[in-house]
Amino acid sequence: LGLGMELAIVLRSAIRESVKGSAREFLGKDSYEFGDLGLEADRRVKAAVAEMRGKSEYELGDLSKALDQIAKDEVCKLAGKEP
Repeated sequence: LGLGMELAIVLRSAIRESVKGSAREFLGKDSYEFGDLGLEADRRVKAAVAEMRGKSEYELGDLSKALDQIAKDEVCKLAGKEP
């Protein structure tokens, strides 16, 4: 193998290990199973939306209501009115 190919192999390995480390940090666990990233992202988004709505748990429709309120508040700010 040439030097360029060897560097590519080393770089690929470094990137793979970095992604694995990031996934472990994001998931909070050492092993990965198919679908874990999507499930964790879903859990985090639902928790953030529930927090925005002042609730302990996400319910269907909360995201739409939160986005609606944000949009209304921004329109009020642009119009110079109190939200």
